[in-house]
Amino acid sequence: MLLPATVACGVFMTSLDQNVVVTALPGIGESLDRPPSQLGLLITVYVASLIVSMPLGGWLADRFGLRNVYCFALL
Repeated sequence: MLLPATVACGVFMTSLDQNVVVTALPGIGESLDRPPSQLGLLITVYVASLIVSMPLGGWLADRFGLRNVYCFALL
């Protein structure tokens, strides 16, 4: 029972992380005195960082073990 709960927690955190950027975009635009439509670069950089981190996560899992890396990522 603990393993499915742990995996579900990871999936939930991933979807939450993706939604936070889009939800916070109007507030970020307001603090920078820019309309949210001009902050497309922010989303582009966010997606690019996800693309870079995926192979890095795979390399870390190969080097240190999938369980160790997953548990560290949850922390």
